[in-house]
Amino acid sequence: MNCWYLSEHESAAMWRLYSKADESIAIESNYQRLFDVLDGSCFVGLVDYIDYENEAIPPNNYFNALLRKRKSYGHEHELRALYWDGSAAQSILHPSSNEIDNNEMPDGIAKQIKLGELILGVRIAPNADQWFVDLISNTKGSIV
Repeated sequence: MNCWYLSEHESAAMWRLYSKADESIAIESNYQRLFDVLDGSCFVGLVDYIDYENEAIPPNNYFNALLRKRKSYGHEHELRALYWDGSAAQSILHPSSNEIDNNEMPDGIAKQIKLGELILGVRIAPNADQWFVDLISNTKGSIV
């Protein structure tokens, strides 16, 4: 799973929540570019923010659970890219309960993509020091 913030505008809250320092960047892209570089090997969809007290996640489809979050996360406007390998998925399920066994969860799967086809721009954290702005600005055009 790969998660993206989907909005026409930057969010001060997202910078505060998800960057560890003022020396941070965000990659700017769009849905079509992400979909295209993933070559159809991933499902790309919007997260649905629900009230777990009053709404249920539809059963019998793993994507339903992976594309739902609590309403309190609605500020994230999240888009997720999900790679699904059915045979690998079966290996992480606990045999008796059919629940995900976190001890068997892989750290991730490397997926080669062409960054130049994905990235529209790079956003620098709004509170970054000038030295960091200069450093990032000097690397412009070096992504292949």
